[in-house]
Amino acid sequence: MITDRPSGLLTQKFYAGPPPNIRPELSVLPDLLKLDMVRLSGIQPITGKLMDAAGGHMRDNPCEAEIDIHRTNGSRFQLIQVVISVYAAREAEGGPRARPYAVTLVPAMKRGAVQTVDIEFLRQLDLEQNPFDGMAYLNFDPFLMDRGLWGQLALLADMGALKKAFTDEIGLVSDGYFLMQSYDADDVLMSGPGMGNQDADARYRKHQLRTYFKPFTDGRPRRVWGAESPIELFIAQKLSEHDLWPDLQTLILRDGATFPTLYELMSDPEFSANPDIVTSTDFYFREQRLAVFYDSTRHHRSKAQQERDTRITSELEKMGIRVIRLGAKEVGADLDAAVERVVAAL
Repeated sequence: MITDRPSGLLTQKFYAGPPPNIRPELSVLPDLLKLDMVRLSGIQPITGKLMDAAGGHMRDNPCEAEIDIHRTNGSRFQLIQVVISVYAAREAEGGPRARPYAVTLVPAMKRGAVQTVDIEFLRQLDLEQNPFDGMAYLNFDPFLMDRGLWGQLALLADMGALKKAFTDEIGLVSDGYFLMQSYDADDVLMSGPGMGNQDADARYRKHQLRTYFKPFTDGRPRRVWGAESPIELFIAQKLSEHDLWPDLQTLILRDGATFPTLYELMSDPEFSANPDIVTSTDFYFREQRLAVFYDSTRHHRSKAQQERDTRITSELEKMGIRVIRLGAKEVGADLDAAVERVVAAL
């Protein structure tokens, strides 16, 4: 559960007691992440052996030849849900839309362990349909990886559970897939975007295997993308009151190039296996070339870290990027005043 919310946030529309028809604004997610999310359905990962069995045309529902392979292998599958955390809900055509601030993979649990099923269970399901439509978690914390009550958002609303909920603690389930617990990694057919760069393709393959296709050993959710701390979320929420929407976790390279996330960096034609990254900003305003950092007491207290922060600030300013550092005491004492510093700089 996210705690220590600044009281000023509670006045935002839809912040407390969000409506049951709230949906995430997926267009703001990194393009490669959106592409991955579209493909995360059915049985994953797709292997060459299974593709051959399907005659080169695989669907979410496995064909009989694929089922036979899974029977022979004694395959077990974990149900993985793709969960989107949102903030700053606004009225929009078709109902309220909210901006994503985190994407998380959540394994289904049973009696305290990651639930697994066999192919006989899966063959009874229609995987072509999205069984997760309208599903959500309440009291979902993508920072501590806590999960709360799970069910149809509309049903949770009928039960009165949404009245006590906060928008930023709703985990909207966008889709899900059944992850094979055992497979030949060398035989996996990756569904990358075809970057035309050998280093980029190799790096992205490792990223997909590690992020989406690594079996879960416990019920701890796995972060895919998003803000790094509740304080960063609170700052973003306050910025939204000024209609300001910075990129989260932007990478800045020594040559001055900027990438909103690692996804954009890996899709760049000039991608290098060892990019010379200066820093990753907490917030970045591209048009104004303004980088904003939240310097927590925990990670920015030591002399070595402070010297590193000073060096990064100097390097960015030489590139023509302005820097604002918000300290933990400053933000804790008056979030509004801290955000006003950012607004004034813009």
